[in-house]
Amino acid sequence: MELLPTSYSFAMTYSGGRTQQSQNLSAAPAVTFQTGAVQSATCVSYYAGSWLPFTNMMQLLPGSYTFRFGDGFPNTAYTIVAGTVNQIH
Repeated sequence: MELLPTSYSFAMTYSGGRTQQSQNLSAAPAVTFQTGAVQSATCVSYYAGSWLPFTNMMQLLPGSYTFRFGDGFPNTAYTIVAGTVNQIH
């Protein structure tokens, strides 16, 4: 889609997470969103508006998520960082 070269706010929803960014298209015409991989051998689900199934090394948008584990470890919130592997319990 062609847009005028000015600032816009863009949002993306992916796997229950949501992120938003402002960008001036005259300075940077390509809008990019980046995820972070999440690694855990014991996680079974994560909360992003509702409990969703977790798959090891899945990609999530940056932000805070609560994770549920199958080994008795308490539900724990972690902040996911884009562009890296985020090791959780």
